[in-house]
Amino acid sequence: MKRFAYIDTLRGYAVLGVVLVHAGQSCGFDAAFGARGVQLFFVASALTLMTSWQERNDGTAAFFIRRAFRIIPMFWLSVPIYLGLNADDYTWQVIGAAAFLQFLRPDWIIAPIVPGGWSVCIEVIFYCTFPLVALYTTSFVRACILVVLSFCGAKLWGEFGRVLGAYLFPDQDIGVWLYLQYPNQMFAFAAGILCYFAIQKWRSMFGDAATETVLAGTLTWMGYLAAFGNPQILNSSLAFALLIICLANGAGKYLVNPALVYIGRFSFSIYLLHWLGIGYAAKLTIAAHLEGGQQFFVLFLTTVAITTALAAITYYVIELPMIRFGNRIIAARAISTAKLAASSSGI
Repeated sequence: MKRFAYIDTLRGYAVLGVVLVHAGQSCGFDAAFGARGVQLFFVASALTLMTSWQERNDGTAAFFIRRAFRIIPMFWLSVPIYLGLNADDYTWQVIGAAAFLQFLRPDWIIAPIVPGGWSVCIEVIFYCTFPLVALYTTSFVRACILVVLSFCGAKLWGEFGRVLGAYLFPDQDIGVWLYLQYPNQMFAFAAGILCYFAIQKWRSMFGDAATETVLAGTLTWMGYLAAFGNPQILNSSLAFALLIICLANGAGKYLVNPALVYIGRFSFSIYLLHWLGIGYAAKLTIAAHLEGGQQFFVLFLTTVAITTALAAITYYVIELPMIRFGNRIIAARAISTAKLAASSSGI
């Protein structure tokens, strides 16, 4: 499938947002708006999955093989890397991480073996449901219905999930657990699926000037949400969807640059490894006696530099070879299926 520079750029912005918020947390600097980088990942992921599903058209089995070899190797490597740093109950947390179940318990989400692993687990849930979603979401109207249903599901989860959480975990704070669950995050994925259909419609309805104007308004809205508003999942996902539609239709070329494309290409490894980078960078800022905004600025830049270097290595040594291996399995299955069909038809 063709790579799009604007998609890699969005992944770059997303992972930098995540690093920003976690770097801020480590030195007491408020950069909470960066947390919405996860929802940007979700929106972009849903768009790319829909594009890949339609272009490849090679079935559910190939989809799951491709996703497994894209996600599992690097995520599993992260388990021993962080083992002992964040686990209280090693046995069950290792099992939970290996099975992508860190989202199940409030204590696993707050202090998991793999920091931030909850979002990868939520992504895996979306993978499991995606073939069914893609099968029935075949038009712009159906994508709009999916967005509405996802919104209603999130609202229902806010009511019933609280009751369920209080029943299952009476002695734990369920606030973060409730917020991070799949029913609450599905709206971001639905927005990404809507993007797939909206991009084509937009192209036939609006010109370049209108698209640039909408993009400017969207960026202003995003800035307001970050600085003064309430950048929750609904608002952020809608803003990201508009951003993607505009970029896909040629607007905002000033937002796309080689550095962000480079970072975006390694974003999965950066997401998983950036806590290691923060640990090393924090030691450097402490040794340099930096404080306040200066400490945060140096900490963030140093973390990005260290983690990107590490991620480039893991991308080429682990991620890319595993992706290619998965593709070889898919190709072998396709050849085997073709031979079986030819044999059955007597050719």
